[in-house]
Amino acid sequence: MIGQFITIFYYTFFDFTQRSAGDPTIATLIFISVLLTGFGVYDKFAQFAGAGTAVPVTGFANSVASAAIEHRTEGYVLGVGGIYLS
Repeated sequence: MIGQFITIFYYTFFDFTQRSAGDPTIATLIFISVLLTGFGVYDKFAQFAGAGTAVPVTGFANSVASAAIEHRTEGYVLGVGGIYLS
């Protein structure tokens, strides 16, 4: 439902068609997912919403961001950067 709202927002207020509004919608959902993971809200929302948060886009963004946050004590190069290299 949130994704549909964002899609309608993009083709109503910006110069997107219904077909081309998908790419910025996905980018916005990834950004929101990473932001909520960073603030520690995503896991609480996932417990409330259940399997709806396990969709590939937001679930993957959550798993990458939470792994980076978990390993940040090892430094930005070896900890956070190592997540993306493995």
